[in-house]
Amino acid sequence: MIVFSWGTTYGMKPCGRVSSTRCSGEAVVAEARKYLGVPYVWGGTDPATGLDCSGLIQHVYANLGYDVPRVSQDQATAGRPVAGLDQAQPGDILAFGSPVHHVGIYLGNNQMIEAPRPGLDVRVGPVYETPTAIRRRLRHVRHVLPLAHEGADLRHHGSSGESQTVA
Repeated sequence: MIVFSWGTTYGMKPCGRVSSTRCSGEAVVAEARKYLGVPYVWGGTDPATGLDCSGLIQHVYANLGYDVPRVSQDQATAGRPVAGLDQAQPGDILAFGSPVHHVGIYLGNNQMIEAPRPGLDVRVGPVYETPTAIRRRLRHVRHVLPLAHEGADLRHHGSSGESQTVA
């Protein structure tokens, strides 16, 4: 059996296909930690040349199989809302400012991983102000599905056969 987690697009996600491990906020945090020390580069989306804050978020989630918008303002509205920092979980996206100008990945204990600004590298730092938005990208769908072969169409279909969005 395979348990699936779903992003904003249809299909099986690499982190969502689990057997002995499951995709979790800790997996997001572990992936993000790989980029500690990468230089900040405005507009950066490649760790070989540098990342900006939203490029870091997009890259981390893409490596786990999740589609995330490119810019921080769009990332601040993607996924499910989290009411406040007291309910945030590791791996949640923290957004700052109105309009949103910065994002980071929550680690827990009032800490985040961020690509802060030119002259600084991707780092662990404090959540320095109350986020204006917190979004959760991971969701563990409780349906247990039979194993499917690679490349199978894994869209969720309703009882009448129509495709349904699984957010």
